[in-house]
Amino acid sequence: MRIKLVIILSVVVLFASCKKDPESARIIVNIKSGSGRKVNVYISKLSDQTKIYLRKDTLSAISDANGQLSFKVIPNKTYYLYHYISDEQIIAPSVASFIKAGVFSSAEEINNWPRQTPPATVGGIRYQDINGDGAIDRYDEVLTVTAPAAGKTLNIDFPLIDR
Repeated sequence: MRIKLVIILSVVVLFASCKKDPESARIIVNIKSGSGRKVNVYISKLSDQTKIYLRKDTLSAISDANGQLSFKVIPNKTYYLYHYISDEQIIAPSVASFIKAGVFSSAEEINNWPRQTPPATVGGIRYQDINGDGAIDRYDEVLTVTAPAAGKTLNIDFPLIDR
C-alpha cells in the first residue's frame, strides 16, 4: 500500500512540476500601402540590445490580397516589424523608430560603428543598422509592437509611404 501511495504522489509531483508552454498570442498586421502591392514584412523576435541579421534571425511574410498578414507570437514580448525596401516605400515617419543598441562610450566606438543620422556623439544612443548597408538612416526604421496577452489578438496598421 505504501509503495502505491509513493508512486501516486511521485506522479502527481512530476506532473505538477512540469512547465507548460505559454499560450500564444497573435498580431495581425494591416499593410497600408499607397501602391496597393503585396509587401514583404519581416518580424524580429530579438531584444532591443541584440543585433538583428535579416533572413537569419527573422520570420518573414507577404501580405495577402487584403493587405494583411498574421503572426503567432509570444505574449507580452516586444517585436520589431521591418519593411525590406524593394518597392520604393518606407514606414511612415510618424510611427517608425530605430532599434537601440546601447550608448556610445568613446570616439573610437563611434568610428567603428556604421554612420548614423543624426550624427553619433559620445554618450548618445547607438542604433542598429538593420539592412546592413553601413549607414543607419530611415531605411533602418522599424515599427515596435508589444504582443498582447495570451489568447488575445492585436490588430495594428503598418503604414507605408513612397520614399
